[in-house]
Amino acid sequence: MVERLTLSLQRDGLLTAVIAADGRHLAWAASQREPHNINSLALVETTLEFFRLYTLQVLTRAQPRTSEWGVSGGMADLIEAGELTSLCVGSGLDWPHFDRRQARANDIDFGPVIFSDQDPGTAAFAILKEVYVRFGIAPEGIPYSEDGRVAERLFPTALR
Repeated sequence: MVERLTLSLQRDGLLTAVIAADGRHLAWAASQREPHNINSLALVETTLEFFRLYTLQVLTRAQPRTSEWGVSGGMADLIEAGELTSLCVGSGLDWPHFDRRQARANDIDFGPVIFSDQDPGTAAFAILKEVYVRFGIAPEGIPYSEDGRVAERLFPTALR
C-alpha cells in the first residue's frame, strides 16, 4: 500500500513531496463526486502548504542564501481502470454539474519553474497553472485564487 504522503528534505534544500491521488488525499470524497477525479480543494491547499513550508521554513534557513530556486513536478499513472483521471474547472462544489476535464496523458511533468522572491500564494499559483493546463484548464479555472496567486481567504470557511 502506498502511503498518502511522503515528504523528504535534504541538507542541500531539496524538498520532495509525493502525494497519492487517491481517496485518501488528493481525491478525497471522490465517492461523492465522480471516480478518478482529483479534489480541487485538496490540490490547491496541498500546493499552497508545500510552498509555505519551503519559502517560510526551508529558504529562510538556507546557508548560503539563495537568490533563486526552481520547482519541477508531475503526476504519474493517471489512468486507472482504463479511465484518465480528471480535474474540475473551478472548485467543483456545484456537483453534479461541474465541468470535469481529463488529463491529456497518463503521465505529466513540468519544470523547472524558476522563482526568486515570490510569496507562497504566487508560487503555488504558478505551479498550479502548470498542472491545470495539462488537464486543458486555463488559469482562470484554478479555484481559490485571484490576481495570480492562491488566496487562503477564498477557501471554504471550515478550512481557515
